Amino acid sequence: MEGTYPLPEAELDRFMIKIEMEYPTREVETKLIDSDYSDVGVVRSIVSIEDIEMLQSQVKRMTISDEVRDYIVEIGEATRRNPAIRLGASPRAIQMLAKLSRAWALLNDEDAVSIDDVKLLAPLVLSHRVFTIRGNPKDLIRKIIEETETPFSRRLK
Repeated sequence: MEGTYPLPEAELDRFMIKIEMEYPTREVETKLIDSDYSDVGVVRSIVSIEDIEMLQSQVKRMTISDEVRDYIVEIGEATRRNPAIRLGASPRAIQMLAKLSRAWALLNDEDAVSIDDVKLLAPLVLSHRVFTIRGNPKDLIRKIIEETETPFSRRLK
């Protein structure tokens, strides 16, 4: 559910990612019946503001090659050319895909953003930002990723 009223396209574009949660397993749901969450105890901070600011500055400095940048833009352009998509990914969507890819690479101790990082994150970043005429947005994004040439595949031609 996305709420009582669907958000307009411009507002949906402000959310970086969309994560879909499924129902818990039968075993988990059975345990929930007997759980009492009224006493959660003391909530402790696990990261300081300084740590967050340091991570943000590291994300900004994370290397993203021209080839990966071009690949991200090509995916965005492909959403705008796809006949099954009424409204393709916005420039903000492409910017968020690059930003999240940088953060993902940093958190995974990578030296730079990879094409694989982009492929993994694109459905999460773009699926709520493209509006389809037909088909599931996440499936269409995955198909676009499969069909979009990577810098490596272009060199093989």
